[in-house]
Amino acid sequence: MSAQDEVRQEASGRYIAQAAPGGTAMVVSYQYVPPQPVAEETLVAAAWKLAELPLGKVPPRGALPAGSRVALGPNPLFVGRMDDLRTLAAGFAGSSRVLAVAGLAGVGKTQLAAEFVHRYGPYFAGGVFWLTFADPDAVPGEIAACGGPGGLELRPDYSTLNFEDQVRLVLAAWQSGLPRLLIFDNCEDEALLARWRPPTGGCRVLVTTRREVWDPHLGVDVLNVDVLQRPESVELLRRYRADLLANDDTLDAVAAELGDLPLALHMAGSFLARYSEVLTPTAYLTQLRRTGPLSHGSLQKAGISPTGHAQNVSRTFALSYDRLDPATAVDALALALLERIACLVPGENTPRLLLYRSAGVDLGDTDALLMAEDALHRLVELGLLQTQSAGARLHRLVASFVADRQADGDGRAAVEGSLQELFDECNDTGDNLTARGLESHMRAVTEAALERGGQTAVRLARSLGNHLRQDGLSESHDFVYYLERALQIDEQLHGQGHPLTAVSVNDLGFAYQIAGRFGDARAFLVRALPMWEALSDEANRAATLNNLGSLARAEGSLALARRYYEEALDILERILGPSDPRTTSSLSALGILLIQQGELEKAREILERTLRIRLEALGPDDVRTAGAQVALSQLHATLGDFRAARDLYVQALPVLERRRGGSMYAMRRINFLMSIAEEGGSPSEVKQLSAQWNRMRDALLAEARPGSSTFLNNIGFEQWLRGAYGWALRTYLDALALEEQAQGPFSPGLATILNNLGMVRERTGAHAEAAAFYERALNIQQRAGLSNHPLTAKIINNYGMTLSSLGRLPEAQERLEEALALRMQLHGKEQRDTAITLANLAIVRHAQGDRVKALADVEHAVEVCRRCVGEAAPDYARCLHSLGVVNLAEGRALAGRECLEQALTIRQSSLAPDHAETADTLRVLGSLARNEGDRTGATSFLAESLRIYERRLGRDNPTCRAVRDELAAF
Repeated sequence: MSAQDEVRQEASGRYIAQAAPGGTAMVVSYQYVPPQPVAEETLVAAAWKLAELPLGKVPPRGALPAGSRVALGPNPLFVGRMDDLRTLAAGFAGSSRVLAVAGLAGVGKTQLAAEFVHRYGPYFAGGVFWLTFADPDAVPGEIAACGGPGGLELRPDYSTLNFEDQVRLVLAAWQSGLPRLLIFDNCEDEALLARWRPPTGGCRVLVTTRREVWDPHLGVDVLNVDVLQRPESVELLRRYRADLLANDDTLDAVAAELGDLPLALHMAGSFLARYSEVLTPTAYLTQLRRTGPLSHGSLQKAGISPTGHAQNVSRTFALSYDRLDPATAVDALALALLERIACLVPGENTPRLLLYRSAGVDLGDTDALLMAEDALHRLVELGLLQTQSAGARLHRLVASFVADRQADGDGRAAVEGSLQELFDECNDTGDNLTARGLESHMRAVTEAALERGGQTAVRLARSLGNHLRQDGLSESHDFVYYLERALQIDEQLHGQGHPLTAVSVNDLGFAYQIAGRFGDARAFLVRALPMWEALSDEANRAATLNNLGSLARAEGSLALARRYYEEALDILERILGPSDPRTTSSLSALGILLIQQGELEKAREILERTLRIRLEALGPDDVRTAGAQVALSQLHATLGDFRAARDLYVQALPVLERRRGGSMYAMRRINFLMSIAEEGGSPSEVKQLSAQWNRMRDALLAEARPGSSTFLNNIGFEQWLRGAYGWALRTYLDALALEEQAQGPFSPGLATILNNLGMVRERTGAHAEAAAFYERALNIQQRAGLSNHPLTAKIINNYGMTLSSLGRLPEAQERLEEALALRMQLHGKEQRDTAITLANLAIVRHAQGDRVKALADVEHAVEVCRRCVGEAAPDYARCLHSLGVVNLAEGRALAGRECLEQALTIRQSSLAPDHAETADTLRVLGSLARNEGDRTGATSFLAESLRIYERRLGRDNPTCRAVRDELAAF
């Protein structure tokens, strides 16, 4: 037994049993120490002084009250932390009696407490007393020292009293009503705090600790202190070297390497100051990056510590790390958790789901989960980890320290496997919300794996690429990069005919389609089909057929897409059965395609079947079931059955918000409900939903998160499709502002938004504005080297039609000819968009006198569109409308009326009620009836078109005014 063990003893119960160094054991209890009496006028004056504690502006440093005992003086290098200081002041001015400043090792907890003392200590009339709790046996001696000379000077003969009486006198003084501030520095033990905090009186206690969680009975309010903000880190470095500039990027980079940890910054600043004549910040940064911060001499030894703590960052971490005992179950699990989180992105939140799965914790076993929580809290108590939003995060220097200590562990492989499995699950179920929470870690782990190569890298790259493709919020097409790398490695490892290579070929082909590289997409998907046939893999062959269907649909070849979907469905029904949920992937795709083809009743039958299968096989809480409900809901809205649409959507909401939630999904929800309310709801409901939308929109704009502009652009397109042009215009403008702010004025992402803005302004009659948007979009596409992109063809087509509206027919013809050539190059002649551009060009040519070619072209366009999309599709109606207009211009009234009436029938049955395109056809039919002298027919057609235009465009729109003028002419 050591000498220290011999002099220390503890008593159970409510007593304090402790021995001073070199003394004998004593028992002192607050319970048997009556409070020291204080004159009433003194208490009143002290209370008034504390009431003056500033809660707004942080006060300057001031002299401490007489009797204070504080070892740390003001630190002239202290920077930042003003909000933290105000938070502590507000706590003590309120109901808090014990405040804890918590955080990881080296984050500056003691320094913050010292700064608080010198700025707010003057308001505690009873004095400020600093006690070091690092050695529990030394605490009674620290307390006793507070009562003698240079401290409270409680009695003239204080120094002659025995040690127990000295401690008793101080405890009595601390229980008086006089406001005092006690600092318990480095107090990690709940029992130690319970033993020495005054149970009554006017004392406030400020604890510095690594422990974030305390027993509620102790009444501790915790302020979790984080690392410095980057500008504060740079300023701290400059305090050591005044010759350095505040905007020096090198200092910013040094702070980043050190993770903005105050201890590391202090040591780095001291090092830069010591060697200022021979070492530049740039050279120092190079050294840090070459050796790693923890291995550099600057973080291993420095000069005077402002807090008297160890001046070695690694040793600071080791003091905590070495307290973990791998022989105990909880500590062994804590070490495993630490090893795994060190393999992930430092400073980023790591969800418990990933952390526990990678450590082999059985998530279905309550006892195992409880032990995992104990292990996690153990790391937090030691100051090695910080908890955050259902997870934890690790500082980059701690991560480096752990990696050095556990270099031979199996954490990396466990993390890679768990991440890949989680992402695959998210991709299979559409759970984008969970995947987004893991995305930053997945990117880092995947990049590291790709540097090594191997099948693990392929699995990670494929999982990440497919997630980014599905999520739809990626600002770039980086999912293509990951899937290209996966294929490259698969080909190197396995060759061309291997099943894994075939998977990569298929996935990359689909990714190319999403990125708008239709030619590449077609080449890879067609390449995958014979690979599956050679492997006799019918299930994956069906998957590739589905992808080919998606490509054909995106290109406007709806009839071809339908054949692909039906072939895939036939295979899946044959090998899996008609009731297998995997079969519904083709079934659902076919149903949505039928909506585009205008076969709404057949689409409803298929989507209802999809929903029944998913409800039976997956249950109502699966996101795929919710997706089927949303698809069917949108179809009901198109059919005008708004009650059924709303009911289905509301059923899907809880699942979608849980799996794909967040502010963005909430906005999508409000947008859809608003569309339903505008069609079939009450004005009060529309007003309420509009107010909710505006609040969410304002918050999204203020937050400006990555992906916000893409999200708003998608929302704007939904508003455009339903004819809410005013809402769409505002949403697109918001998306434009966010994209410009985040990516600059030439971001490729702007082109899509600008094109959509042009479509809205053209539809609402602002042709000059539309032309300006199209011109800017084309300029961006050309600067980005995307002159042969499908989006470029779409922009040129739309620009040509706007020029036609402006009366600039030769320019319009030139642009439409350019769009036609590009679409034929990209998609071929037998394609919907090619046909629509040909029909648009025919109208412009006819207006310039090229009548024969115009009529032949538009007739050809109608036939191509019929073959591509079917005779019930809105796109076919668009070409028929154009043919009707040309026929009327040719004086072929009967043929023109036949085309227009057929187009009207299709539009009324396949588009949402009161669609603006329906009004377009009604207006032309009205003009035809007027020219034929059919006053009743003309009035009926024009009045109905005006009603729709006013609803969709607003009464003051130029189109509405023009139709009113036509009606008034009768």
